[in-house]
Amino acid sequence: MFLRLRRLLLQAKLPALLCVMLLGLSGCFLFGGGGDDSEEIVDPERAVSQDFVTTFQVGQTLKEAGHVDEALLIFYEALAQDSTGYGASKCWDAIGDIYLDDGQYKKAFEAYQTVMTNFTVIEDSVGVEMKIKFVQTALLVREERLKVAKEGPTKN
Repeated sequence: MFLRLRRLLLQAKLPALLCVMLLGLSGCFLFGGGGDDSEEIVDPERAVSQDFVTTFQVGQTLKEAGHVDEALLIFYEALAQDSTGYGASKCWDAIGDIYLDDGQYKKAFEAYQTVMTNFTVIEDSVGVEMKIKFVQTALLVREERLKVAKEGPTKN
């Protein structure tokens, strides 16, 4: 897995320092950890492996750098590591965001719908619901514009 990540990062031409820093980070910033582990109570529904956290962070970095195709591959790879838990809901949300930004509203809707229907632990369910409403509205607007475009100009 790490060889594939390394190859994608090299192909994306991201600065090596950024990659080293990213891989050196712990998941506490992303997944709300931190503090002394001996005293911390971990919600078992939010537990994810360090491999998943690293993979997810690489996907986020690629997404933020504008390499969305590579980011999608990494997010799907992360889903293979955690397909039913807290991490998977974050992946599906990130995948939906990529499709939303790209104007692929049907795929974005499917990704967000997966988050809402398949997972009980969602970090930002209100935000995901708002994204679903936005995507539904965008689909309606697009359909209406296509309908008007097919009808052609109207005579008054």
